[in-house]
Amino acid sequence: ELYVSPTRGSNGYGDGSYESPYQTLDFTINKALNGNTIYLLNGTYSYSANSNLVINKNLTIVGLESAVMSRDNARNIFRIQSWGSLTIINITFTVLSQGYGDSLFVVNGGNLTIENSKFENVESSSIIDGSGVVEVVNSSFYKNKGAIMTGSASFYVNNITVESASKYYTNQIYKNYNYL
Repeated sequence: ELYVSPTRGSNGYGDGSYESPYQTLDFTINKALNGNTIYLLNGTYSYSANSNLVINKNLTIVGLESAVMSRDNARNIFRIQSWGSLTIINITFTVLSQGYGDSLFVVNGGNLTIENSKFENVESSSIIDGSGVVEVVNSSFYKNKGAIMTGSASFYVNNITVESASKYYTNQIYKNYNYL
């Protein structure tokens, strides 16, 4: 088990324990072993140290209290490789600024499972893009602009709520890119 806190953590002096967490998710993922669980303590995780995170092992990331991941402009949050598997539990996702087309998750043949999470005010061509296997369970999508999923992944949903969604592409030329 490893813990991260954007406000009280330290990559230099922390040891990844609850009492002395790391500060950024990129540092923690690099320290994590295959099969580890990473706990995000209360706070907002954004900017470059919490973006474009490559997942090339099997990890579970769990939000404790109120963990928010906010996508930095022109970046993805997670990039799951073909040999990687990522399970996300109890995290709220949003973006720093509207209007960037980068997906929050890019699945390059790996596995992504999202449980009990929220996606709010995301403006992007899609929240998830790629190939592999994607499963979304007991999660909500609120006031998002753009598709939930694009690409060729096997996409499984169970008990999701979608409210106040709108199209990302309004130009007639791109209308076929507006998916669920």
